[in-house]
Amino acid sequence: MKVEAVPVGWTDDMDDRLRISAGDDLEIIRREVRTGIAQLWQCEKDGQPEAWVVTRVDGTEQDGYEWVIVLGEGRGFFDYMPLFVSHARAKGLPIRTHVKRRGLIRMWERLGLSLDHYVLRG
Repeated sequence: MKVEAVPVGWTDDMDDRLRISAGDDLEIIRREVRTGIAQLWQCEKDGQPEAWVVTRVDGTEQDGYEWVIVLGEGRGFFDYMPLFVSHARAKGLPIRTHVKRRGLIRMWERLGLSLDHYVLRG
């Protein structure tokens, strides 16, 4: 089984594919991908697309950079996320991601990330 993440451009069908995980930020994410601020990845197993991930590098030279997993949509978290973790580690970049589901915290912890803080809103 061949598993890979391939950088792709934003196409018209991405709005529908990423609408759930992008939520109210869909327009911002689309613009960032189209302008090169963020990167859209198509995750494939044996050449068949199963998931999409958006990443970007945040930070400054002074404060340091980190690789941000902006969103992910589809299936195969444990097939594809190790590719992104390995890529960030190879570049010497810490990883940041925001989650809304507790189950995702456990999944990320299994890949070596740890919970940094909670955000409560009311």
